[in-house]
Amino acid sequence: MSQAHCRIARLDEVRGVLILLVMLYHLLYDITLFFPQAIPRLWLLSREYLWLRALVPGAFILLCGVCTHLSHSNLRRGLVCAAMAAVIRIASGLIAPQCPIRFGLLHLLAACLLLWQPLHRPLSRLPTGAGLLLGLALFGLCWRMEEGLLAGFPLPQRWWDLDGLFWLGLPNHRLISADYFPLLPWGGLFLAGCYAGRWLLSSPRRERLQRSRSPGMAVLGRHTLPLYLLHQPVWFGVLALLRAAHG
Repeated sequence: MSQAHCRIARLDEVRGVLILLVMLYHLLYDITLFFPQAIPRLWLLSREYLWLRALVPGAFILLCGVCTHLSHSNLRRGLVCAAMAAVIRIASGLIAPQCPIRFGLLHLLAACLLLWQPLHRPLSRLPTGAGLLLGLALFGLCWRMEEGLLAGFPLPQRWWDLDGLFWLGLPNHRLISADYFPLLPWGGLFLAGCYAGRWLLSSPRRERLQRSRSPGMAVLGRHTLPLYLLHQPVWFGVLALLRAAHG
């Protein structure tokens, strides 16, 4: 299921749009921390808004699955994500020890990429449509697993509060993560992206995707990881200075 490595301009452009939306969301969220009267915090945290808030990370996860076909080494990509996730875990633990990022987006992507390395050969035997449906079904069935429901049915109580399986997505009242993207359900989107990429990057669609429509956005998309890592410290620094200036 691998393809020769080369930049796909349209994918870079989509990634550029997504990182801008992530940066905007985090800016709004941080404003509620420093200037809570500016944007009602409850709006950002309301249950109705959670669906919208999940769209951008979900698109990132899908795109990561698509891009498994374009990488020289998904193992290397997974190890880089794991290293960056470890840095975020340590930094967030120092800044907010009561609510660190235990298993955020980069943790998830690292886990998916490292699992894909040994599993992609047997999974490549599945037809594209079947693999896509499998990933989407996994995502849909496990969407509320964090709440203790699997396919709408309650999970056994003995599966709750297992700290060692926090990363899997089982419900846990004891551990809190400021950013939480467990393997289930989000790994289902990654799997769907892997099969979507098989179809999307086949000829002649691949040739059309290589033509850029927004070079500036493509540049942003090629630097997603450093932007993702650095934008929050920048927002925090700027807002802290503004708050200090306003007393």
